[in-house]
Amino acid sequence: MELGSLPWAAPFLLQAPKGDGHPVLLLPGFMAGETTMKPLFRYLEKLGYDPYQWELGRNLGPRAVGLDGEKMVDRLEAIHAKTGRKVSVIGWSLGGAFARQLSRRRPDLVRQVISLGSPLTGTPRATNAWRAYQFITGQKMDDPKLKAQVREGHEVPPVPSTAIFSKN
Repeated sequence: MELGSLPWAAPFLLQAPKGDGHPVLLLPGFMAGETTMKPLFRYLEKLGYDPYQWELGRNLGPRAVGLDGEKMVDRLEAIHAKTGRKVSVIGWSLGGAFARQLSRRRPDLVRQVISLGSPLTGTPRATNAWRAYQFITGQKMDDPKLKAQVREGHEVPPVPSTAIFSKN
């Protein structure tokens, strides 16, 4: 339904302020890949930003990003090396939690973090996806590593950040 409303909203969305050409890294939500971020990618391009996909395939949690997010860090470093500029990171759902994690790993390379509908508070069981996450990633909800990541996720990022969410 949201995608179907995009053509109607496009004229209004394109009235947003123009970008300054800085790089923007897009992180998809759990179980999603780059195609889900394509409308946002195109929108950012039209506004004058320099968007990048994460290029890690489907977001399967630690299986995609590495146990400590090292694959995300590598991608961020590659974008920074190519552009010479700090990178804004936009993440949807679990991608938003990863964006915050990335900002703590390399705050020197991150301009800002924007999370869209991300599980940033509460426990991992606070979302409807926890069973699927546990099954697909093999990471149990009581795993000390996951608990440490959740605690870290509750910390305020060391860069400017915006969280966009709804109660639904």
